[in-house]
Amino acid sequence: MSSRPFAIFASAAAASLLALALPQYANAAALTAVPVGFGPASSTSWLAGAVAGYNWQRGGVVFGFEGDLSWTGLKSETTGTFSNTALPAFVYPSQDTIARIDWYGTVRARVGWAVGSFLFYGTGGLAYGNVSLSNRYDLGTLGTTSSIAPLSSQSSGVRPGWVAGFGADYMLKHNLILNFQYQYVDLGTVNLPVMTGPAPLAALSSSAASVHAQFQAVTIGLSYKFGPPSGPSAAYASTRVTAPPPPPSNPWEGLFVGGRTGGAWGNDLNVTTPRAFVPVT
Repeated sequence: MSSRPFAIFASAAAASLLALALPQYANAAALTAVPVGFGPASSTSWLAGAVAGYNWQRGGVVFGFEGDLSWTGLKSETTGTFSNTALPAFVYPSQDTIARIDWYGTVRARVGWAVGSFLFYGTGGLAYGNVSLSNRYDLGTLGTTSSIAPLSSQSSGVRPGWVAGFGADYMLKHNLILNFQYQYVDLGTVNLPVMTGPAPLAALSSSAASVHAQFQAVTIGLSYKFGPPSGPSAAYASTRVTAPPPPPSNPWEGLFVGGRTGGAWGNDLNVTTPRAFVPVT
């Protein structure tokens, strides 16, 4: 059986509801509008945190592990609405979507090669962080007339992921280390589905939203390495009053703690583009 009679009936019913709700806009066709501003977004932010780790050294090879915990303000936001200059007083539906990464941490292995006062290394391991995604869809004049609050959905929580990067350490003194580091962090993807207005406004649906919680970070930091490097005994040193003891053979080995600061960019947010807003046809 053809669905055309039913479609005609549904369209007529929708027009009647619209006319009852909005008598000042009896010409429903004039409400036709197109979406504007529903698009991707990313963000940049400061970054600051603490780091600790331990190195072993065998000749020029230095290996160990490192952990860090950092705070950041990565906030990606996109706002969309519908546009129609024919009815400037009519408030069309609009949407605001926000994705945030407030903090993250990593636990990584490090392997590098020491060249004089420099240590060049690669690093990789596990990452985790707090990722949130919120979607708010305001029905505009239709929602106000129908006493309907804006639709909203949200997802927030700590997510696992992975990290990889590289860096360079410079030994300012035998216990003081300057660090430069690059990291790529991926905490996965978070999705929010389409939200649909209640009857009789079921034709008003929001965009679906998703965020790929990945970002890149560049930092500079300063660390203190605990304990003097292994070297000659005190008894040996006392017999060599006029000459300093030879330098240690493993100057990078030991426990270190410090702080880092820098910048981050990424956190890619995407929303689907909704169809043109046409209450009735």
